[in-house]
Amino acid sequence: MNCEGCLKKNMWHMSQYWEGDRRWGQCRNCGKWQLEERPQGLKIPPKVLYIDIERSLMTLYGYELAVRSGYINKDMIRSEAFIICWAAGWVGGKGIKSACVTQAEAVRKDDRRILAELWDLMDQADIITGHNVSNFDYKKVNQRFLVHGMGLPVVSKSLDTLKLARKHFPFESNSLEYISTHLGGLPKKDIRLEDWIRIVEYGDPATLRKAVGYCKGDVREGVNVFNKFVNHLQSSGHVIYR
Repeated sequence: MNCEGCLKKNMWHMSQYWEGDRRWGQCRNCGKWQLEERPQGLKIPPKVLYIDIERSLMTLYGYELAVRSGYINKDMIRSEAFIICWAAGWVGGKGIKSACVTQAEAVRKDDRRILAELWDLMDQADIITGHNVSNFDYKKVNQRFLVHGMGLPVVSKSLDTLKLARKHFPFESNSLEYISTHLGGLPKKDIRLEDWIRIVEYGDPATLRKAVGYCKGDVREGVNVFNKFVNHLQSSGHVIYR
């Protein structure tokens, strides 16, 4: 059963206290206790969402390249980074969803509109996955949710393919492109520093479309890598979804 509090599944600490044919369970996610039916041998798989974002450059003022303190003074920030676009796909599902800022939104550095749908997707997920998702994508989108006063999606578990690679399959390079191509996938689409600069300065529509294609390619290849990692681990007895 899904938790009646946070709506997540496969999150239970089960107690030994039975009430008729049902027993009490506590959700690991939100702490709510509820009565669960006696197990019937059916386990509904969790909803796993693979996400990837493309984040803009900041623009800064500065006197020189070297900074003795290690950090540029915060007052030298001209404009903060924003989310240019995102792509997401359900593992085991079909198709990739995405959204990108318009030219006007890019010039204003306004990513509120495109984050609304991503918020809804993340709120439905039981597990969020991606490559370096724990240390980058997840934190950066949550920071933008906070800035826009959107609140946070229901807390999900994270399953990071970069961490899986480092723990179980350390390649010579653990970049997504390197792993994907070594497992039969496609290389990344070509995108350069000048493309990111054109987006920040002009919101160039053609370059925005290029960024979305780049992002969707990462999700397509990332889901394939995720499936290969999980299938390989599960075939040898590892429990992935706890």
